[in-house]
Amino acid sequence: MRALTCSAQLCLSQLRAIAAKTLRLLATSVALVLAASCGRVGFSALQSSDANANADASVADASSDAGGWWNAAWQFRKKVRFRNAQRNEGFDGMPVAISLPPSIADVALPSLDDVRFIEADGSTELPYEIERSVSRAAPPLLWLRVPRIDAATDQDFVWLYYGNANPGGPGANPTAVWDSSYLLVQHFGAGSAASSSNVPLNLTVFNITRSDGLLAGDAALFDRNAYVRIDDNAALHPSAMTITAWARKDESQGMAAIVARSNAVVPTSNDVGLFLGNGECTIEYLRGTAPFNASIGCATDASLHMHALVIGPDATRAYSDGISLFDITSTDPLAQSERPITVGADINDGSTTPNVGFFQGLIDEVRIANVARTAAWLDAELAIGNGTFVVVE
Repeated sequence: MRALTCSAQLCLSQLRAIAAKTLRLLATSVALVLAASCGRVGFSALQSSDANANADASVADASSDAGGWWNAAWQFRKKVRFRNAQRNEGFDGMPVAISLPPSIADVALPSLDDVRFIEADGSTELPYEIERSVSRAAPPLLWLRVPRIDAATDQDFVWLYYGNANPGGPGANPTAVWDSSYLLVQHFGAGSAASSSNVPLNLTVFNITRSDGLLAGDAALFDRNAYVRIDDNAALHPSAMTITAWARKDESQGMAAIVARSNAVVPTSNDVGLFLGNGECTIEYLRGTAPFNASIGCATDASLHMHALVIGPDATRAYSDGISLFDITSTDPLAQSERPITVGADINDGSTTPNVGFFQGLIDEVRIANVARTAAWLDAELAIGNGTFVVVE
């Protein structure tokens, strides 16, 4: 029997794992002896024994004979499965949120440096970003880039490895999670509005504070005197665009801005804008010469709701919690004013300082992409934010 080498944090879990494995092996041995005495030992019996061992690989230690173990220095693994059976569309490179259960968080290093995600092939390491570590009371929250999630199946998965006191450095690689289609990605971690995208943006943050957001992660609290301003950047003028954000209004007020960019010629109009009122969403955009402005009923209760505006090559679409608000045919180009993008407020006086439409409530997961996301992609993002897309087992 090999000597146990473990940190104080991992040792108890290792002992439990070895005890569980020992009991399984004893049970299997007894079953094989009984089967042999009856002349019924064959390949099927051995195959069943091996399947039982592999089924509990999530609690096996590094000496486990479970096939395909990625690295013997890691003590444990869990399967992370993606629920996409209800969508007839597959996704390439989708970032998904993973909330780590206590069974992982209590064993992994507080820094989560020992966390690794491995493709189902058992060898390919995948990039992830830590939004929240185990340093706070809430469950750790990570964002993982999944190379491929097939359509109409709940069976695609990756492996999550953990339990290594000396992992050789952090495994997180945030810049690889968000591909070049993402121009702005804001988690508002620890009250910061920094973007996780690879686009160098200049941001001004005024008066926002941290609050709990999606999946008990971070969100930004806006108090009607707060905003984030993203200075103009050439990358923020794509021919196609998708703006998504989760928002919750905390009081009855007039129309308040979630995300907006005012028009350079007519400052009281917006190139793009997502706004919340009392029981309605207001969407603004300018394609060609005719500005569009529509207020449509949507959920504005005390929960976070996902809102989206999609500017495609031949249509403009808007959604609230996956429900289509409109789908309007248009091939005119989107107005591309060299103006700041603002979160939590709007600008209507031609300046660069927000002065109207201040938001009261929470805003989380603000994203701008340079592609027109499909309805299925947005529906998957909705499920990710609601915690129903990912299963850790």
